Amino acid sequence: MGNESVPLRSGAAAYRAFISYSHAADGKLAPALQSALQGFAKPWYRLRAMRVFRDKTSLSANPALWPAIERALQDSDWFLMMASPESAQSRWVEQEVLWWLQHRSRERMLIVLTDGELVWDSGRSDFDWNRTTALGRYWSGKLESEPLYVDLRWARSTEKLSLRHTQFRSVVLDLAAPLHGRPKDELDGEDVRQHRRTRRVAWSAGIALVVLTVAAVVAAGMAVRQAHIAEERRQEAEREREVAVSRQLAAQSEILRGQSTRLLPTSLLLAVESLRHGFSLEAVQSLQKGLQLLPLPGMVTVKHTDNANDAVLTPDDRLLITASDDGTARVWDAASGAERARLDVGGRVMELHQSRDGKQVATKVFDSKSVRVWEIATGRELGRFDHPAEVDAVAISPDGAELATGARDGLLRIWDVASGRERLRLPHQSWVDSLAFAPDGRRIVSGSPDRNTRMWSLANGAELWRFKHADKVATVAFGPDGRHVATGGWDLRARVLDAASGREIASTSHTRVVTALAFSADSRDLAIASDDGTARVIRAESGEQVSSFSPEGGVLGLEWSRDGRLLATRGLSVAVHVWEVKTRREIARVPLNALPGSVRFGPNGDTLVISTGDGTVRTLRLGESTLRHGEALHAAAFSTDGLFAAMARSERDVVISPVSGGEAPRRLRIAESADILLLTPGGRLLVTQNKELGVLRVWDTAGGKSLWHITRAPGDRRWMNHSEMSPDGRFLTLSYDQARDLAVVETATGRVVARAVHDDVIMSSQFSRDGRYLVTTGDNTARIWESDGGKAVHKLALSSRALSANFSADGRFLATTGSDGLARVWDPASGSELRRLDHEGYVSTVAFSPDARRLATSTARAVYVWNVDTGQRIGSLQHDASSDFIAFSPDGAYLASGSRDHSARVWDLDRLVEVARMTDEGEAFRVAFDATGRFLLAEHTNAASYFWRMWLWRPADLVAEACARLSYNLSTDEWQRYLGNKAYRPTCPSLPQRPPPPPDAVDTSIPR
Repeated sequence: MGNESVPLRSGAAAYRAFISYSHAADGKLAPALQSALQGFAKPWYRLRAMRVFRDKTSLSANPALWPAIERALQDSDWFLMMASPESAQSRWVEQEVLWWLQHRSRERMLIVLTDGELVWDSGRSDFDWNRTTALGRYWSGKLESEPLYVDLRWARSTEKLSLRHTQFRSVVLDLAAPLHGRPKDELDGEDVRQHRRTRRVAWSAGIALVVLTVAAVVAAGMAVRQAHIAEERRQEAEREREVAVSRQLAAQSEILRGQSTRLLPTSLLLAVESLRHGFSLEAVQSLQKGLQLLPLPGMVTVKHTDNANDAVLTPDDRLLITASDDGTARVWDAASGAERARLDVGGRVMELHQSRDGKQVATKVFDSKSVRVWEIATGRELGRFDHPAEVDAVAISPDGAELATGARDGLLRIWDVASGRERLRLPHQSWVDSLAFAPDGRRIVSGSPDRNTRMWSLANGAELWRFKHADKVATVAFGPDGRHVATGGWDLRARVLDAASGREIASTSHTRVVTALAFSADSRDLAIASDDGTARVIRAESGEQVSSFSPEGGVLGLEWSRDGRLLATRGLSVAVHVWEVKTRREIARVPLNALPGSVRFGPNGDTLVISTGDGTVRTLRLGESTLRHGEALHAAAFSTDGLFAAMARSERDVVISPVSGGEAPRRLRIAESADILLLTPGGRLLVTQNKELGVLRVWDTAGGKSLWHITRAPGDRRWMNHSEMSPDGRFLTLSYDQARDLAVVETATGRVVARAVHDDVIMSSQFSRDGRYLVTTGDNTARIWESDGGKAVHKLALSSRALSANFSADGRFLATTGSDGLARVWDPASGSELRRLDHEGYVSTVAFSPDARRLATSTARAVYVWNVDTGQRIGSLQHDASSDFIAFSPDGAYLASGSRDHSARVWDLDRLVEVARMTDEGEAFRVAFDATGRFLLAEHTNAASYFWRMWLWRPADLVAEACARLSYNLSTDEWQRYLGNKAYRPTCPSLPQRPPPPPDAVDTSIPR
C-alpha cells in the first residue's frame, strides 16, 4: 500500500475497474475490452454486469479533466493497466499509475500487455529495464515479485475483439474473475448460463411481438412456448442446485476422510454422490484420495465365536491359521474360507508362532502354564509343554525342531519338539517375557524385567553376552541377516546391538515405553512402536530416522511387507493403517468393526491378514500384482504399445502386469536397483537402468533371465542418460551425461547399429513411430538419422540450443523446441521448415496428438495447444509452476502435464478445462497414459527420492473402482443426514445398504 489511503467516495465503488491506456496505441482495443468486461456474465435484465471506467477524451487535449479522472480513480475497485511502449511514454498514464500506487493496493492492479515486452529480473526483484519496453521506468522498485499479466498483443483485428473469439474470451475471463471475486470455472459457467438466458429472453420478446400482431392465431402456441421456457428455467435452477449439492457433498467427504477411519467408506460414498450430482475437481480429488487409502475387497472372511487374537498365512499362501478367545485355533482354506481343522487348545488363545516351513504352529494361551505345538495340515497335536509357572514368551525355531518358552519362574527353556524333552534351562533374575531365535537357529536372545538382554548359545546353553538396561526390557527382535539384535522397553529407548558382541550400534529416545520392534526383510531398517503413539523407522546401522507415523489410536503392533516397502500398524482404534516407508504416505486404511488383535502380511506381500475383537479374521488384497490406483512405485513404465505395465515395487522386485488383465503377472528379481524401466510391446523384454551406477540390463520377462548388460568404463563417473526405446521395441539409445555422441543398440542383442554425433552436448533423442528414424538435439541443431546404420538424413539449423524434438505418429511432421522461445514444425522428409510458433522464454518439450492435428508445447509459464495445419494457438493451460513433460491420451481428446507445482493434471482439449488433478509431495515430471487411457503414470521427485505413482483419473473409472472396493451403500439414516429429503437411491447399485452399527460402536460422524 501507499503512504496515504484514500477511502471510496461512497459505501460501494461506483466503478469495478479503471482502465488506464494510451489512446494512440489502444484506441480500438480499450473500448472492446471495456465492453467485453461489462457484458461478461451479464443478466439479460441489466444494462451491464459491472461499470468499468474508461476516459473517452485525450487528456493531452484537455488537461482540465484530471480532477474528474482522479474522482474516477477514487471510485474504482481495480486498476487495469494496458501496457505498451506508447503508454510507457504517456505522462497521463504515469500520473494514473502513481496515484494508484500511492493510494491503493498493488494487489488490485492488473496488467494487460498490448505491445512491447515485459521482462522480469528475478535476481534484482525488478523489471529488466534493458529489455522491458511496455512499462515506464516509474514502475522501478514498485513491485516485490513478478506480476501476473495477460497477453493481448495478438488481438489487433476486429474479428478477434469479440467474446465469440475463444482466445479473446479466455483473456476476458482471466480479468473478469478477480473483478467479480469468483473462481474462473464458476464465472465461466455463469456467463454461459446468462448468455443462454439472454437468447431465450430475446427470442421470447420476438414471439411476444408476433403475438401482439396475430394474437388470435398464435395465442395457444405462445402459451406452450412460455411454458417451455419456464420449464427450461426450472431445469436450469435444478442444475444449479445440483452443482451446489455436489460441492457440499465433496466438502463433507473431505471432512469425514480426515475425521475417522471408520468413516472412510462414508467419505467415498459421498464423493461418488458428489460426482453423480455434478462434476467438480474437488469431488474427483476427494475420490482419488479416498481410494488411495481403501484396500481392494477382502479375499476371504472367517469367524470365531469370540475375540480373534491372532492370524497368519502359511508360506505357500494356501492355509490360514487363526487364534481366538473361544478356546480354539483353527485352520482354514485361504482361498475359500472353508474350515480344514480345529485345534481344541482351551483357554484364550492369544498368539500363534509358525515354523518357517509352515508345517508346525505353537499356541500360547493367556495366563496358562502350558504351550502346545500342532501339525498345521492335520491339526494333530505334536507336543504339550508344561511349566510350573505361567508362560509369557514363546518362540519356535526356524526349522520347527525346537521350542523356546519364557515363564514367570525366571527360566528360559529350550524343548525338543519331536520328543517333548526339555533340553536346556537358562536362568534369569526375573521372568522372561520376550524371545527371538537367530535366523540360523543356533542362538537365542531373551529380554526380561531384570533389565537385561541376554544372548545364549543353543549348542551348550552358554551365555554369550549380556546388555544391561536402565529399566525393564519389554521386547527383543533378531535381524533376518543374524547380524543385529534390537531391544526396547521401559527405559524409553530402542537399541540396535551387535549380535556377535552385544555392543550398542544405534539407539533412539522415546517419551513412553517401547512396545514392539520389527526388522525389515533385508535387515537394513528397524521399525519401532512406542506408547508415545508413534511408529518410527530407523536405519539399523546408524540410527538415522527414515520415517515416522502417528496413526489414530497409537501403535501396539507393526509388521513389514516382505519387500520392505510397506509397514502395517495397529493400535487402540478400530482400524489398521498401511504406510509406504519411502514416501512416508499412508496408502491403505482399513476400517474395522472392533479393535484389531493382530495384523500380518501374507508371504507374497500382496495380502493383509487382520484379526479383530468381534471374532472376525479377514484377508485383504493390496493389489501388489495388478495396477493399483495411487500406488507409489520405485520405478515404472508402460510398454511402448501401452498394453503392459512394468512396476518396481521395491528396488529389485519388478512385476510385469497386463493393463486390462487376462494374463498372469510376471515377477522378476533384478540384479541392481533401477530408476528407469522400459518395456517392449507385449511386455516381452524389460530394460532396467541405474543412471547413477551407469548400468543398463535387458531381461527376458518370461524366463526372468538377463540377456545382456552394459556398464560404464572403469573410472568413468558420469551418469547414464535416460534411454529411449523405439515404439516397435527394436532399438534403444545409450549415452552418458555431457556426452556429444549417442549409440543406438539392438534391444534383443545389445549390438550397436548406429552412432549419432553432435558438436556439443546431446540434449534429447526420439524415435519415429515406425522406428526407422531417430532425431537428436544438441548444439544449435536437430539431426535426423537412420536408426539402423546411422546414416545422416537431415541437419536442421536452429537459432539457439535445441532442447527437444518429437515426430508425429504418421511421420509427416517433426517438431523441435529451443531456448529462443520458438517451436518449429518441419517436414522430416525434405528437412524444410513449415512454420514457427512463438513463445515467451524457452520451450522445454513438445508432443503431437495421435492424429497429428494438434501440437502441445510446455514452457515455464504454461502449456500451449496449437493447430498444426495453421500454426494458430488454440489455447493455454495454466499450472502454478513450470511444466516440463506432456503426453496426449490415446484418443487425443486429453492432455496430461507434469509440473513443478507438485501436480499432474489432465485437460479436456475440446473445452480447454482441467478435468483431473493428482497432487503429491514431490514435483511431477514424466507422465504417460496406458493404451486404454484409464491409467496415468506420473514421475515425482522430492528431497528424499524419486518415485512413480499410478493414477486413475476419469470420474467413471474412479466411481467404478470405489464401488468395487466398498461393501455397503449409505443407510437410509445416513442418506437423510447428508442428502436431506432427496429420494433414496443406492450409490453403488450392486451393494446392499449399510447394516446398523454394533451396540458398542461410537458414531463420530458429523451431526445433523
